[in-house]
Amino acid sequence: MRDDLLDTALDELRADTPAMTDEAYQAGYARVLAAPPRPPAHPAPRWRRRVVIPVAAAAAVAITLAGALVLGGNRPEVPATPAQLLDRVVAAAAGQPVLAPGQFRYVRATSYSREDETRTIPGCRLTRIGDVTELWVPADPAQEWLRRYAPGEKKLQGCKDPGDDYRDIAKEERAPYGQFPVPVGRKREPGTFWDPTVEFLASLPRDPRELYRAICDSPQLICDENVYPPRVDVFQMAAQLAQTSFLPPDLRAAVYRMMGELPGIKVTESGTDDGRRGVTLTLEELAPGSWPGGPLIEEIVIDPATGELMECRTEVLSQAGFRGIETFTYGITPVQGVPPGR
Repeated sequence: MRDDLLDTALDELRADTPAMTDEAYQAGYARVLAAPPRPPAHPAPRWRRRVVIPVAAAAAVAITLAGALVLGGNRPEVPATPAQLLDRVVAAAAGQPVLAPGQFRYVRATSYSREDETRTIPGCRLTRIGDVTELWVPADPAQEWLRRYAPGEKKLQGCKDPGDDYRDIAKEERAPYGQFPVPVGRKREPGTFWDPTVEFLASLPRDPRELYRAICDSPQLICDENVYPPRVDVFQMAAQLAQTSFLPPDLRAAVYRMMGELPGIKVTESGTDDGRRGVTLTLEELAPGSWPGGPLIEEIVIDPATGELMECRTEVLSQAGFRGIETFTYGITPVQGVPPGR
């Protein structure tokens, strides 16, 4: 009986909470920018900014918690709401430990992709399996960083093997500040969202709304509305930023918060390709024929315990199509060039 009353109360409260639309988000964001600044009465660390929850939704959360306390017993655990999941990963990201002198942050990225290669080889599809990049980042970024790349298996379909010119080679690179050599024919550019430097990351705002505005104002943001709506480009650029292994904890927290508050983003619990569980932020543009780029799904998966990025997934459901997955594992080691535990 109490279960029925609780469900009824929750349904009534949720019915009062309007859904967020792109138009409502943009209108609200414009009002925020137009409002005069008001300093907080008690300044707090910027990463502690919380999601503004409608009164009805806040009441629903309160009733849910109260019901769980009263009912007790063997009642199943109440699933976390999207706002609670987002709060969890933001808090975990902000609390990531700082390296001690002499330590190295170890990051291992393993990628898989399947894509159309007709632009370079007519009629060809390329599948990459198990490309691995390892990175050792010192506690002092001015010291030497180490990066290793080991190509995985490469399969070509619909065409002949073009030979050694099309194969990747393993390589090892070292450079202070992570300023590894750029490809032949390219000039080193100042830090950008696509290729950030330590200095560039230090210059970015930690408030999620200000970070959103910085991304929107970036010359690197394509925002070609003939392909996808602007929020897709913002999500992709923020996801690229989230993949940065040396992202400061407070900035990582702001990135997650901003991504989770974009219009239409789903915040759920799901698994990674290698079987780990995490909090997933999902962007979907699935209406057939709506965008020339084709139906699109973009996702990132975050470890709720550590705030670390566990996986990025991209899938374009067009005739040419593309599917890419990159998984990440981390550790701390006292020896550069040696993964933790070895």
